[in-house]
Amino acid sequence: MPNLHDLPADILRDIFSACEPRALTETCHYFSTVVYSLPQFSNIYIGPRQLDPHLLRSRLGRISTSLLVVSIGPIAADIVESPLVESICTLLAELSSEINQLEISAETALAAGSLLSGIFSGFAKPAMTFPKLQRLSVQVKLEYFGDYTPAWPQLDLVLEHAAENFPELQILSLSDFFECIPALHGTPPFSNLHTLILDGSCAGQGMCARPIIALLHNTPILETLWIKHPIGFHSIIASGSEFKKSPVVVLSCLASLTVSSPGSSGLLHYIVAPALRDLHVDASRDPYSWDDGFSFWKNMGIRAMTNALSSLARWSTNLRRLAITALYLREEDWNWLMFSGPPFPRLESLAIHGLKSTLEDSQVECAFNDSLLLRCSEYQGPMISLHRLAVLNCDLPLTGSVLIKALMSRLNGSPREGFELELDDKGPQFSEEEVGTLAQVGVKLIRRTEGEVKEDEWWKHGHGIDPSDAHAY
Repeated sequence: MPNLHDLPADILRDIFSACEPRALTETCHYFSTVVYSLPQFSNIYIGPRQLDPHLLRSRLGRISTSLLVVSIGPIAADIVESPLVESICTLLAELSSEINQLEISAETALAAGSLLSGIFSGFAKPAMTFPKLQRLSVQVKLEYFGDYTPAWPQLDLVLEHAAENFPELQILSLSDFFECIPALHGTPPFSNLHTLILDGSCAGQGMCARPIIALLHNTPILETLWIKHPIGFHSIIASGSEFKKSPVVVLSCLASLTVSSPGSSGLLHYIVAPALRDLHVDASRDPYSWDDGFSFWKNMGIRAMTNALSSLARWSTNLRRLAITALYLREEDWNWLMFSGPPFPRLESLAIHGLKSTLEDSQVECAFNDSLLLRCSEYQGPMISLHRLAVLNCDLPLTGSVLIKALMSRLNGSPREGFELELDDKGPQFSEEEVGTLAQVGVKLIRRTEGEVKEDEWWKHGHGIDPSDAHAY
């Protein structure tokens, strides 16, 4: 039986990867060195109690990987002037050529800006470059509205240099009020950025769309855009004369778009996305309902969102998948979406989440019902040709026989390979005969239990957002 100490490091790495290796770091120096060469030990977490540069430097000395994932925070607002933070920033600046991902959590935008400014060693000197950084995530938990001075490291001004500091940056995740959005004025574009996340973590503040549009003008190859934040409807129009560029932004590579509703409807009027394939509209929280009972649903929110989708449809005729969460479209809106043209003629998948027959505390009714399905079965003109329909986490008065009638009509009674119908326990029920009928015409029935249906999340105060919202489709 060979002694573990005699085994080569590559074999020990395989062994240690299959167990809990942290305890092995306390056995001997050899084992500790091997363990710290494992990929999972390239993740460095610096919490409020780990702000010790000596311990951190010792830890880094045992890591052999060349790509580091560094997570810092949450950093309190009153700790940014601490000498320990300055020492941490100095050490991280020394690792500029090894950091692959950098995640920062701070209580305020000022604290986050101070930390980043310290890592960059100040912009008075030549800007420091992080050549291998591909993902930057900055989470700010509390907004701070105060009287700034030019000497303060405001986060939006610090991030103005992000394209220069991070030339290979591919994923950028930010809190989305104005103190966090980079103030870009003639700076180089984010030439490699393919994913932008504005996380909606301060949804109580109405976001002005102007800095978002300015940022999008600097993302020439953006593929995924995730915005869940209320945005002022007229903020772009009112400030259009201030744009050095056109308020219309062409995102020729954008394939996946997730927006909140009704807050982001104003923004959609100014996005041209000819390659768009996936769109998720999430209205699971009315951002204006906190204002003395005022609800956009009782006013113009639904119409504003429909108008925004109509504007988007002019350029995004290749849309393949549409997910709708808690968006109470009117009957004429569903008719426009499914018939009347239709606006997205290549739509293959429609997923509906979180709808009830009537919106609580209002007279707004959900128009996705048996009447709409019957029109599908009777309509003779062009309409969307679905290959997938999902109705999840909904409480709607849909009848199984009516749904089958609509499907049979659209499938012309003949099999269509790969058609999926996904329902949960709240969805319409079918008899055994009806299930057999669906199978005969090539419909794959997927029935989810309550525990299998993932509820949509508006945001996460962390760094784990899936910007593609893949679960929604």
